[in-house]
Amino acid sequence: MTIEKMLETGGSDRGDEHPPAAMPRGCTRCSWIVILLLVTVQAWLASCGGATGEPGEGETLGLELMDVQGRYVVGAAALQGGGDVLQAFSKGLNVGTVAQRLRFVVLTAELAGTEAAAGALADLGDLIRREQHDPGEQALRTRSLLVHLYATGDASDEALARRVADLPADDQDALVAGLGWFGQLALAPAGIADTSARESLMRGSVRTALGMITAGVGLLGAGSLGFVGLLVLLVLACLGRLRDRLGAGRVAHGLLAETFAVWMIGFLLLQVIAAAVTAVLSIDEMVPLAGAFFLSLAALAWPVMRGVPWSVVRRDIGWHRGHGAWKEILLGPACWAMTLPILMLGILAMLLLMALDGMLGAGSSPFAPAVDPVHPIVL
Repeated sequence: MTIEKMLETGGSDRGDEHPPAAMPRGCTRCSWIVILLLVTVQAWLASCGGATGEPGEGETLGLELMDVQGRYVVGAAALQGGGDVLQAFSKGLNVGTVAQRLRFVVLTAELAGTEAAAGALADLGDLIRREQHDPGEQALRTRSLLVHLYATGDASDEALARRVADLPADDQDALVAGLGWFGQLALAPAGIADTSARESLMRGSVRTALGMITAGVGLLGAGSLGFVGLLVLLVLACLGRLRDRLGAGRVAHGLLAETFAVWMIGFLLLQVIAAAVTAVLSIDEMVPLAGAFFLSLAALAWPVMRGVPWSVVRRDIGWHRGHGAWKEILLGPACWAMTLPILMLGILAMLLLMALDGMLGAGSSPFAPAVDPVHPIVL
């Protein structure tokens, strides 16, 4: 079967072409009121994080992203045998909260040495005093420990390794508690006698760098093929050989809105449970969050409970064989690749809006959390 035929014809599942005539319509207005209320409550809770002295959602996400960026920069520097180019790149990370800027200090020490790190610490101190900012007790202690490591005495690698070795255990624990992975990096500088900790950090960073480079090359290749696919579809459409098969769904719009509201309620509750599981078991939060995401798909049972046959729901959301399971599996990645050039246009528009926001937001606090754009699933 040619691609034109495959795109022109409909699906092969004919068993549910005639669903029951009377199906529930749902309450569109009520559903959207619930959705808007949930979004408002979520935004309010996120904004309250910083007011209570705890890391808000924006700061937490910013720290997690900086952790990944730091691993990449250190790993890439290890791969290329130096960090001159990456040092210039990493300067863009010297933004956001005091916690984020302290992480930049450790990264600077790794790439450019303790003298550069001492200069970054002095600049941060000047900025804190100028803005009359209260970074909190933990950040102040972390900064004083970094000052001891980087801005005291000899700036050689051997002297830094001695100061790290002489640091009391509770101060070392405080560095790791305040800086996470960057704290571990600060305690494992080049020249340290016990090389096992540094070698472990370097291996992990190199894996992160290789993974991100491989992903970038893969996305570039997939985007190039997707651009060719878009051109083919455009030519077929201009020749009149491409038919639109996006028909209207059979589940009422109001019922779909109800399902979305049920999904939001369920997902928020599952996030709370996931946070509790993370705290009790002391595990990576991404594991229970991933489980919460997949469990939230149970919301698809809502239209079935309201009287819509599962075969209709399944077909409306695309869970069917179409022209055959293998053809659908192969067309999925192909269609995804064709969305990448469109995604690039969206990224360019977003960067333009971010630049305009930076120009118009000159009066905002320099210690506002810096969060790079990410896919919503990360949230």
